[in-house]
Parts: sequence; C-alpha cells; structure tokens
Amino acid sequence: MNFKKTKRYLFIAVLFLSIFVITSCKPRVYKKAGLLKSIPLHIIIVSRSEPKWDTIFKYVDSQTSLLDHRNILSPLNKLNSTGRAVMPDEIIRIIREALKIAGESGGAFDPTIFPLTKLWDFDHGGKLPEKKGIERAKKLVNYKLLKISDNNTVVLPKGMGLDLGGIAKGAIVDGIADYLNKLGYSQFLIEAGGDILMQGLKLNAKWKIGIKHPRKDNEYVTVVSLGRKDKDKNSAAEARASRISIVTSGDYERYFEKDGVRYNHIINPATGYPAHGAVSVTVISDSCIRADALSTAAFVLGYKKGLEFLKKQAGTSGLIIREENGKLQAEEINNFPAVLDELDL
Repeated sequence: MNFKKTKRYLFIAVLFLSIFVITSCKPRVYKKAGLLKSIPLHIIIVSRSEPKWDTIFKYVDSQTSLLDHRNILSPLNKLNSTGRAVMPDEIIRIIREALKIAGESGGAFDPTIFPLTKLWDFDHGGKLPEKKGIERAKKLVNYKLLKISDNNTVVLPKGMGLDLGGIAKGAIVDGIADYLNKLGYSQFLIEAGGDILMQGLKLNAKWKIGIKHPRKDNEYVTVVSLGRKDKDKNSAAEARASRISIVTSGDYERYFEKDGVRYNHIINPATGYPAHGAVSVTVISDSCIRADALSTAAFVLGYKKGLEFLKKQAGTSGLIIREENGKLQAEEINNFPAVLDELDL
C-alpha cells in the first residue's frame, strides 16, 4: 500500500471538506414576503442558514391582530365598542407614544381620529361623507380626553374611538425587529407598506432604499444608502443601536377621486377632511414607530408647518415634497441623505 499517496488523497479530501464547510457557513441573504392583514410585508435576513419563517410570521400575525381595531377580539375593538378596556403593556406603550406625538404636533397626529376614519371608510375604498357628518365626527376627536389608569385601563368618552393606523405599522415593524433579535438575527431589513427598518448591514454593504415618486408609478425620486455596522453582535443594545428606520407618508398610497378631486386617506383632525399641502413626507429615525407617526403628523401639518415641526425633532431627518401648479418641489430637513438638485422630480 502506498501510504504517501493515501495521505495525499486524505489531505485533499479534508481540504475540500473544509472548503465546503466554510462556504456553507458563509452568510447569505434570505427573503420572504407575507402580509400585515392586507399590507404587503417583506423581510430580508442575512443569516448562515434558512431563517425560521413559520415562527416569524406566526409572531407577525399575533401582533397584527392585537393592534387591529377591526378585529372583534382585539382590546382596541372593545374600547371602541364600550368606551373602556384593559390593555396589555405593549399597547399602552404605543398609545403613550401616540399621545406624546399628538402633543408635540398640536393634535395634527391624533390617535382618537376613529370617528373620522370610520366615516371616510378607506378600508373599503373610501367614500365622500356629508359635511354635517364630518362636523359631528370632528367633535368626537380629542386625544386630551383619553385617560389611562394605573392598571392599564383605557377610557374614552361616549362616541369616541381609538385608531392607531398612523402608528401601528411602525410599532409592529419595531416589534418584528425585537423578535428577530431574540431569534439570534442581527442583520435584516423589514418593509411593511412603506415603513422600513434596517439593522446592521447587508453583507457588509449599506441597504439601498428607493423613495417612491408621488406621481409616477414604479419610479423613484431618489435612492438613499442607509445602514450602520453594529460594534458588538453579541450585545442586544449595540444591535438595536445599529437600527435605522425610514417611513414615507403620501397622498398616492390610498385614495379615491370624485369630480376631479383626489381624496387621500390621511385625515386632518382639525378639518375632518384629507390633509393637503404636501404630497409626500419621508422621515428617517432610529425607531419605526416614531418615524411612522412623525411622517403622518408632518403630512397633516403641510409643507411649511411640517418642515418646522420636523426640524425640532432630535435625531430625525426628513424630505417633504409638495405640488404647485403641476410641478413638484422638495425640501430636506436635518441633513437628509439626498441632494435636492439631483432628485428626479
């Protein structure tokens, strides 16, 4: 027996096995699409093996049902039906964040807008209500009348209701990110109907995020590169610190037209009608829940007031686009990562 030849073959076999093991353990990009009720959801995870998609989407379904006021089993549905309900801690946290931004925006963002959103019925395509109905519903919108007791009981006056639609997507996306961390994932991107959160990098490169053109289908006004490398992948705090969220609110997302007028789904609590003055507001922040609510508030405030509002938000940058005489104009806030002169407007 030729021991030298046998050892050489054995060495080659071990070498190929080592290369195979190293290659198979190399991080890859995995993608999966699903739904947040009717909203498209996309999750991208950088991992060494196929993610636990079934486990992840079961969590998504549980959170979506919990925060959907249309779900008869949701505590939000009970609150809107009876005016009183005991809420889990996670919903209380979201309500408090909503109330905080309501105060900061002077009520431009108001989680008690349910009487108005119910009237406009954008869940079923939207309809133009009568003026008298809008005036009655406006009187039932006032975040200052919502009360939270020490035992998590939320109380609303008769006829009022809670609609967390302007903040729920962001809250769910943040929750998914926390859950992915618990499962051991540290580099990922989550997108739910325009609400995007990324943590870490995509194979050591920044994520490319397109900001939709508000008037041209399947086109973008710009593409920005976002991402932070986490310093210590074993630290949950460091992992969360590498998160960036970007959210866009626009009049092109859900709307209907009647007699040549476009009615979008973002209702101004002060007027009872869809907000106008801006066509698109994009906000970048560390948390998706805050970016979600801030973009809605700024959209309601309109171009000028929205700009001033976002300028006051620490750790936040933004881009507001308006339409005047058929032409689009844009303004950036707090060093938004795009060059205005290079926007494709």
